[in-house]
Amino acid sequence: MLGVIEESVFVSGWYILKLGILIWQGFASLDSNSLATIIGAITGAIIAGGIGFLVQKRANQFAKEQKEIEKSENNKALGYSLFFKFAKIQAGLITAEKHIKECKKKIPEAHKENMQLWQVITPLAVRQREIYFSSEEITLLASLKQIALLNEILMLDHSYNSDFELFRVYGVERALLNSMLSSEMIDGQGQAKFDPAKFVTAGPKIFEVNNLAVQLDRQISEDVEKVEKASDQLAIILKQELGIPLKVETVNK
Repeated sequence: MLGVIEESVFVSGWYILKLGILIWQGFASLDSNSLATIIGAITGAIIAGGIGFLVQKRANQFAKEQKEIEKSENNKALGYSLFFKFAKIQAGLITAEKHIKECKKKIPEAHKENMQLWQVITPLAVRQREIYFSSEEITLLASLKQIALLNEILMLDHSYNSDFELFRVYGVERALLNSMLSSEMIDGQGQAKFDPAKFVTAGPKIFEVNNLAVQLDRQISEDVEKVEKASDQLAIILKQELGIPLKVETVNK
């Protein structure tokens, strides 16, 4: 088998050598004008091919640069979109937490031990719209390898929507409970009173509505803590990775 391969290589080499000799003889038999013409044609073809290669290389490089620019601009647009949604979530949660704290501060000292949260926490006057991070915005954080921040805000939009849906349900249930009770003003606070006979129906509703108030207070506080923890991280990453110099500032929390 090895002998056959060696013979094949030898034959191939012989034909290549013979072809080279024939080409040389062909050039040698040409007059100077014909030879100059052939050499000029070959030189022109080489130059044209070289220019074509350089032009194509530059075109490919330009297309690559344009693609990188478009990718950068698209990432920046997603970064701005992510930031503004995050800012709305943070502002909404802080507003809700501030509202709850202000309601709790209004409890008179003389009644702090006896009053329940549902009696002092009033519903929000303005209903917040739902906010969702897009899959592209979440993918952006993943592509930047910001897994820690991704974990911080991955479900934050759903928590935000859940918080304000809970606020809405709480308002409805609290209004229903108030319709079951009569009330009077004591030290600037509405005090519910009802016939003990109504406790069979109103008692469970009081327990239910107060549990909603307790859950609301706890949930809003926890989500504000999460959003504030993620806020500084997001600002740093947007500035370093995308050149977006924005940061959510909390005022008079």
